[in-house]
Amino acid sequence: METRYVDVNGIRTRYLEAGSGEPMLLVHGGNFGRYCSANDWDRNIDSLAGSYHVFAIDKIACGFTDNPKSDGEYVIGTTVRHARDFLDVMGIDSAHVVGHSRGGYTACRLALEHPDAVRTLVIVDSATLMVSSNPIYLQWDSEAALVEDVRERFRHIIAVNSFAGEHITEDYLDVMMEIEELPKSLEAVAKMEAGLTKQFNDDLAARQKETHEW
Repeated sequence: METRYVDVNGIRTRYLEAGSGEPMLLVHGGNFGRYCSANDWDRNIDSLAGSYHVFAIDKIACGFTDNPKSDGEYVIGTTVRHARDFLDVMGIDSAHVVGHSRGGYTACRLALEHPDAVRTLVIVDSATLMVSSNPIYLQWDSEAALVEDVRERFRHIIAVNSFAGEHITEDYLDVMMEIEELPKSLEAVAKMEAGLTKQFNDDLAARQKETHEW
């Protein structure tokens, strides 16, 4: 598995690549500025690479990928455009697309908006695709906020979001810690907390209704 970077319409984009065969795009969950990244697929990439040419991207404003260029782009549709543009830049006409959690919405909309680009679609545990909010997430965030040590806070929030915890390795947490401290991560979080969260949520509610009808 190789870590690489590519310019996607001015957005420096980090991705993990492995294997050969038909292309497969993996889209992780999480929101702008959060610690989620392509490394969320660490336990899957090697086995999938036995059959596919796997590309796992850091979504825009996540992981080590650049933030959007304007505040108006802090909406979920930006992740769809970024994923499509990534495929174009890589010269991939169509791919098997797998999306997890919030990335499941991105993968679904990619298939709806650009059906020729998606050979098959797999959606894994995407509440974002189904509902506008769920009280359990607020509860988990409140519980995590009580954990003073940042590393242990990450361990807790990933554990409660998971069926089991074997994937929460120290290396995995190391990457999260590194992402959390990046200037661009701090910038994205600050923008969301300063008012862009409302913009994001209002747009998401409209896009969810639109997606369900579609």
